Amino acid sequence: PPLVMAFGGWPDAGEGATQAVKHMIRVLGATKFAEIDPEEFYDFTQTRPNVMLTQSGARRVQWPTNRFYYWQNEEGERDLTLFVGIEPNLRWRAYSNLVMEVMRRTNSRSIFHMGALLDAVPHTRETRVTGSSNSPQWKSQLESLGAHSSNYEGPTGITSAVMEACNLRGYSYASVWGHAPHYLHATPN
Repeated sequence: PPLVMAFGGWPDAGEGATQAVKHMIRVLGATKFAEIDPEEFYDFTQTRPNVMLTQSGARRVQWPTNRFYYWQNEEGERDLTLFVGIEPNLRWRAYSNLVMEVMRRTNSRSIFHMGALLDAVPHTRETRVTGSSNSPQWKSQLESLGAHSSNYEGPTGITSAVMEACNLRGYSYASVWGHAPHYLHATPN
C-alpha cells in the first residue's frame, strides 16, 4: 500500500497538510498500528509536550506523536498506509530509516507526502500548488494537474530526508505543497 504522510511543524502552514491526512484517517476509519517513540528525536525545549487534565483531574503529559495507520479497501483494489507526525528536531536520518522500516514491513514501495508552506500569495486567488517526485510517471501527473516543481534550494525539512531515504532504496516518492498566504498563519486555517 502507498504511504500518505504529513508532518506538523514547519512543513504544515495553517495545519493544512496534517488536517488533510487526519481527515482521511477519520473518513476511512483507519486503524493505528505503529508509532515512533519521540524520546530520541525531539528537543523538548523546542517541541514542547503539553500537559492535559484527565477526566478525573489528574495531569498527564501528552508527548509529540508520530503514528501510522492502515486502511484496507473492502473492494480489494488498493489499501493505504497513513502517517501523521511532527517534524523531529534531531536524528533525521535515523528517523527516516524508521519510516523506511515500516514501509518494508508493510510491503510499501511509495510515499505521497503532503505539505503546506507560507508564501506571498493572496487568499483571493486559487491556491498555488507545487510538487516534485522521483518517479517520471508521478512527475508527469503532477505537471498535468498544474503542480509544477519549484526551483527552491536552501534549508530543508524532514521531508527531504525521507525523500533521500526513498531514493537510496528505489522507492517512489512524491511531495505536493499547498502555498498559504503568509498573513494567515493562525493555526488551523
